[in-house]
Amino acid sequence: MRVTVLSLNIWNYRGGWAARRGRIARLIQETRPDVIGLQEVRRDPRYAFGVDQAAQLARLTGLRHVYAPAMRYWRWPPIEEGLALLSPHPITRATTIPLRWDRADRFDPNQRIALRAAITVPGGAPLDCWVTHLNQRPPLRDASAALVCDALRPMHSPLLMGDFNTEPGSPTIRAFSDGGSRDMWPLAHPDDPGFTYPAESPTGRIDYLFAGPGWTVAHIERIGVGSRSLSDHCGLLASLSFDSDAP
Repeated sequence: MRVTVLSLNIWNYRGGWAARRGRIARLIQETRPDVIGLQEVRRDPRYAFGVDQAAQLARLTGLRHVYAPAMRYWRWPPIEEGLALLSPHPITRATTIPLRWDRADRFDPNQRIALRAAITVPGGAPLDCWVTHLNQRPPLRDASAALVCDALRPMHSPLLMGDFNTEPGSPTIRAFSDGGSRDMWPLAHPDDPGFTYPAESPTGRIDYLFAGPGWTVAHIERIGVGSRSLSDHCGLLASLSFDSDAP
């Protein structure tokens, strides 16, 4: 089984969303991913009649989607931000898990979640797909990572993507590797740091695609390098293969 995966922090409504939405939709139509994981997805009544950004992209591309809000910023207007998974294939059993949060943290007051869904790809077993956007501060980020690792542990060869807000080699990233997930970028590009942020001139890698046992990467690339035409983050586009007999 081979699948194409796209992960992108879409930067909510910043940076000229109308134009960026069209470019992201064209990217999806051209690359035809089986799974798309989005972060910083907004639902804001001041834009698009309150339709969340994932639903807007789903309408433009004809995809199915599931959106999960992580937090509401204020009561009026009731702006939400969260995560989404999109796919041309049936999406089932969508659930979320709450991650660590400190409402008194002025540097990072955002609530965090992980979104999980099963995506039924033709000719294969349902894919166990996860997307998350982790905390910025290390103590909470590491605690959130531990919660996600615990949730992944009983799953069958899951895919995990998102904005992890930390560099390779950090305790957060080691937690996922120690838990049996593999970082797909260095498997394909062992000598390329794969910086993803900021998109116009990347100097750090904070966006990741992890995969469980049995997955191999045929190709992975950064999307949107050199400008903010898609987002302030580079996206990740990968072609993965799964072999149930692989160790």
